[in-house]
Amino acid sequence: MIFDLDDTLFDDTGCAQAGLHALAAQSGLSVPPAELFARHAAHIRAIDPLLFRGELTAHGARVLRFTRLLTELGVPDPDGEAATVTYQGAYRAAWAPLPGAADALRDLCAPPGCGWPS
Repeated sequence: MIFDLDDTLFDDTGCAQAGLHALAAQSGLSVPPAELFARHAAHIRAIDPLLFRGELTAHGARVLRFTRLLTELGVPDPDGEAATVTYQGAYRAAWAPLPGAADALRDLCAPPGCGWPS
């Protein structure tokens, strides 16, 4: 069984928006949040094939993504490594389960012997 965590058990979109907000603040950008989110998503789609082919590590893909994003937005000589750290810090700080996540896991794990507390 495959069960996706992103926007199923936790608010990945909200976490990404928090990370992008922190990145924009650090970089002095005043880009509308929806535009920043859309540009970020476009860079993910462009870089994912490199990741899936094994040409980049997950970390390398993030660094490249933020370097390209900040360059596109006019940041001179962006530090993709620092941008990754900023984004990930804010992203992780925003982690929270979505309403009903614990119930969904409990329901999936209902068979006897599962070990999930009742």
